[in-house]
Amino acid sequence: MSTNSTIAVLLKSGKVKEIYCHWDGDVACVGNTLYTSYSDYKKMVELVSFGNVSSLGANIHPFANHSFERPESGVTVFYGRDRGGDDGIKAYTYKSLEDYFLNGGGEEYNYLFADGVWTVESEHFNVDKLYSLEGKLKEIEMMQYLYDNDE
Repeated sequence: MSTNSTIAVLLKSGKVKEIYCHWDGDVACVGNTLYTSYSDYKKMVELVSFGNVSSLGANIHPFANHSFERPESGVTVFYGRDRGGDDGIKAYTYKSLEDYFLNGGGEEYNYLFADGVWTVESEHFNVDKLYSLEGKLKEIEMMQYLYDNDE
């Protein structure tokens, strides 16, 4: 079963571009990859320019042979580039941050990169509240530490 998410970036124009990500949308997977590999505005704009994602990797561009059926390890798999076709694969553009908050998201986890900061909203947290992605990753790290050191 997949854990769906959305990934959005606030553009300098004030518009918000959002893409869908099908696999591993939770904070420990997609959240961690976004925080460690996509905390650069230009890289985020490039990511969303390719449209919807099957699975998110640390890299946008493949180094060798890469396809939807045989993805290269660590490389993002895009529906359009890697599977072909253009049915529903493009990023959705919201006219403003307010428009995004009213109409965007809608998946289990919704990530927003705005002004150099990652936030996350989820049905698994307090609904209608944005959380610092860095804070949620630290919570996971602490829980893992406590689990590993529980006697």
